[in-house]
Amino acid sequence: QPLQPQLLRAVATHAVRIVDNAADFLVPARQLLQLPVEVISGEEEARLIYRAVRDEFPANPRRVVIDIGGGSTELVLGQGDHIELCDSLDLGCLTLKERAIESDGFNPRQFARAVEYAMAQLAPMAARYALPQSALHIGTSGTLQAIAGVLHQHLGQPEGCITSQALLSLPRELARFGNASTFDLKGLDQHRRSVFVSGLAIVTALFVQFNIAQLHIAQADLRDGVLLGLAEQCNIGLQHPLHAVL
Repeated sequence: QPLQPQLLRAVATHAVRIVDNAADFLVPARQLLQLPVEVISGEEEARLIYRAVRDEFPANPRRVVIDIGGGSTELVLGQGDHIELCDSLDLGCLTLKERAIESDGFNPRQFARAVEYAMAQLAPMAARYALPQSALHIGTSGTLQAIAGVLHQHLGQPEGCITSQALLSLPRELARFGNASTFDLKGLDQHRRSVFVSGLAIVTALFVQFNIAQLHIAQADLRDGVLLGLAEQCNIGLQHPLHAVL
């Protein structure tokens, strides 16, 4: 039976927030979808991401949720249903690559410069997001899933998490290869090769600035947060995982 949606919501994020000619996309998109595309703020994006992963990790310690996109990184600090802080940084895999990485390959000096740049962007909020060891750090995004996948499939690390010790081993592994197109890493999709190094630089900076020992990888993401919000409006019960219906 075809789905009969009771509510529809289309959202756009960082890429549309920053461009001057957003209407060139939003107008034809509205005509195609037959509904307006809502350009959500970075804070709303962070809130939806937090909502998406909340039920995937039902334990109740304080937590920091991290999402790394192409143009921005979202950070959320909360506990249970309550969000204490949320921030959206103009720092993503594509933006960092444009600002600090000149080649497609792995260059140790360029990588170090990219990490330093990302750390500088994160420094003003490091104290606010500092948590004790009992807290939970959760990551959701293709970038973090790609890094965790390489650590698991290529280096034999435990699945579904990134540890600080394992993270430090990746630059040494990348140094064995030249151009990004030659990265022969198990667990790394071809379409992510060009931004893998910049994504790794952001994650490395996050681990250092926020003193992260272990980052748990969520399967839920922004799309799940949007869908769960609609389901709550319609009083529809949904359980994770949701990607099969998106």
